Amino acid sequence: MTATLSVAAVQARSISVPLGVAVNPVGALGAVVLVDTRRVTDSFAPIDFFESRALPYVVGVNCFDGAPRYAEDEVREALSIPPQVPLMLCDARRRESAKRVLIGVVEHAISELRLELARAR
Repeated sequence: MTATLSVAAVQARSISVPLGVAVNPVGALGAVVLVDTRRVTDSFAPIDFFESRALPYVVGVNCFDGAPRYAEDEVREALSIPPQVPLMLCDARRRESAKRVLIGVVEHAISELRLELARAR
């Protein structure tokens, strides 16, 4: 069963979320924003952070027992994620699932770099 994620409800909740950790994207290839569907608004600050630095990122929607499940398009719309940003379902507790997301961010970063190089020609 798929729940419905209300964009209005997510946007109406204004939560200030400090990054809380020192993040230095200089030299970083890409990033993963891990989304907890119970606290979607906590993902706005990291997404804004990586977008403002033009750092490629993927969104990993952490699916685990007891967490609400949403359709990909609902999550993408609620977080205002552009279509070119990969959105991947995962279970961060599972090694193979986490590995798949990390491979996804590397593939996405390489793809973005190729596009950038092609535009520069």
